[in-house]
Amino acid sequence: MPIRQNLDGAGPPVAMQWPRFTRWQRLVFGLSCWRGVGMLVAALGLVGALPGCMGPVAKAPYARRLGSGEAGSLIGPFDGQVIDQSTVTPLSSALVIGTWAFQEAGGIAVPESAYSVTTVTGSDGSYSLPSLPAGRQFAGLLRRFTLVVYKAGFVGYRSDVRFDDRSPRHDFVQRGNVVRLDRFPQGESHARHLVFLGSGAALRGAAQAEIIQAGLELQESAPQLVPDPTVTLAPPAASESSGTH
Repeated sequence: MPIRQNLDGAGPPVAMQWPRFTRWQRLVFGLSCWRGVGMLVAALGLVGALPGCMGPVAKAPYARRLGSGEAGSLIGPFDGQVIDQSTVTPLSSALVIGTWAFQEAGGIAVPESAYSVTTVTGSDGSYSLPSLPAGRQFAGLLRRFTLVVYKAGFVGYRSDVRFDDRSPRHDFVQRGNVVRLDRFPQGESHARHLVFLGSGAALRGAAQAEIIQAGLELQESAPQLVPDPTVTLAPPAASESSGTH
């Protein structure tokens, strides 16, 4: 039993009796304390100092490096190189978008929120994306990370799925990833390509020319209205003019 000395120094020490909590009261009290600490740390920008307070993170479906056998991390960081598949030369100025998707932790399905960062490849085709900023790690369950690469004249790249058959991609790695872009084939649908890449302000800005082509493509493929020969349209009624005689 804890002992407390009288403040005035007089008299014998007084025994302190702590209140008794039930198991559920202790659990709620503990969770409240951790939540309060987490909110304080997030406000101070010190999330990295208390890793125990991070939000939950799902298991990454990719390795850290090719052939390493080490599991990757959804948090990051990420780096790699973008090359032309046909010439095996680096592609500079390609747009690289990294997106983290969050979901509310709980049994109720809710729409996901997302956080994105963008960069462009250097002269050697290399790209580098930082880890998820510390303040964003409290946004809920970190569900997935997706990398998108776009360069005009090429078929885009997604880290989770392939463009040709929409099959899952299994060759993406967190560090030292190699992105091989194929030339955009003649006759391929630009609308289908843009749907594959997804949305976002950065992508829309880089793909303006292709967006216009996709619009023309959809306009040409739209069904034309053919007049029904069995329907007779009434002639427009003659308008009456009024005037002063």
